Amino acid sequence: MSQKPLLPVLIDLSEKKIVCAGIGKDPGRWIIPLLTYADDVTVIDKTIPEEIQAFADEGKLHTLNKPCGREDIYGADLVITSGEDAELTKDLSAVCRCLGIFVSILSDPKRSDFVIPVRLREETEAPEREPQKHETGGRMKVAIFTDGAARGNPEGPGGYGTILQYTDKTGKLHEQELSGGYQKTTNNRMELMAAIVGLEALTKPCTVDLYSDSQYLVNAFEKNWIVSWQKKGWRRSGNEPVKNRSLWERLLLSMKPHEVRFHWVKGHDGHPENERCDKLATTAADGTDLLTDDLGE
Repeated sequence: MSQKPLLPVLIDLSEKKIVCAGIGKDPGRWIIPLLTYADDVTVIDKTIPEEIQAFADEGKLHTLNKPCGREDIYGADLVITSGEDAELTKDLSAVCRCLGIFVSILSDPKRSDFVIPVRLREETEAPEREPQKHETGGRMKVAIFTDGAARGNPEGPGGYGTILQYTDKTGKLHEQELSGGYQKTTNNRMELMAAIVGLEALTKPCTVDLYSDSQYLVNAFEKNWIVSWQKKGWRRSGNEPVKNRSLWERLLLSMKPHEVRFHWVKGHDGHPENERCDKLATTAADGTDLLTDDLGE
């Protein structure tokens, strides 16, 4: 049977019970935005990611750290699953349809009773790098590529490399390379510095696509770790202080004038700008007149 066209409908979720089960590898991208619209969200999985648990600790959702059973969805109005666990998805779908509960399978909209808009759930993988246009929404569009390196991390020298790219109205590419080295530092600190110097080099508000091979940097924003850290007074789960706090705060300050989107790229995989940034970073680390990095924070 062919599927009929979908009718866009706006629903008040404030009094609806929503169960998210079989949440998959990167649930923060769709569960956390859901909290803007819903007050009663329960996340059920044998593994609950740190960024999701942080919201549970604040009372913004509920978590059950266990495999989802049929009894867990009784009384729900909506059930959402990633669809990555085929057996669980099949079982949940069958139970939901018997009980009259609407179910959404993110990986298979055709078998869903409702569809989460892409704008809300985003993509579950890092997007491909797009050709750079000169303007977006009245702002200059800039691509920033970054990489950090440390020799003998954390006891040796290190450096950062950054490339800024901008294409003007005539189609001409403008490019700037930045780098610096430190006597004693860590790889993570250099990854942060690479992003900081790139953003601080911008002289007016821009729309920025920042590409890094550091999951430490990218996941802090894409998975909302940075929000959780700030709400906890710059502490992680277990009440441990967040490392490199002053650099994180400097990075946030450098981002304020801009619209910044972070993208992860696989390192040492032939990405041309990433390879060049790596060369800039390692050359800076091996250079002379290295700066002193404050590792005492």
